[in-house]
Amino acid sequence: ALLLTRDGLPAGALIGRRDGTRLHVDLDYVLAAYRDSRLGTWLFTDSADVFRSLGITELRAAATTETHDRYLRRMGFQPTAANEFELRL
Repeated sequence: ALLLTRDGLPAGALIGRRDGTRLHVDLDYVLAAYRDSRLGTWLFTDSADVFRSLGITELRAAATTETHDRYLRRMGFQPTAANEFELRL
């Protein structure tokens, strides 16, 4: 689990289950007040070393809505044959 902060205040959370070098993302949530602050972009690109330092080389997530599908694609996730999205780090 990761707690995301903005200016020292809680802004969101990422919760997942590890399977070897893969992290299955169960929750990727940002509070409404911070949704335009690009926390997702920061987490999945600029700060992806956080995952790499833990030996995680791939993130997986299932899109639950069309909006979530678009978000995952914007973050660089690619669809898989298993009806999930993956992001290789």
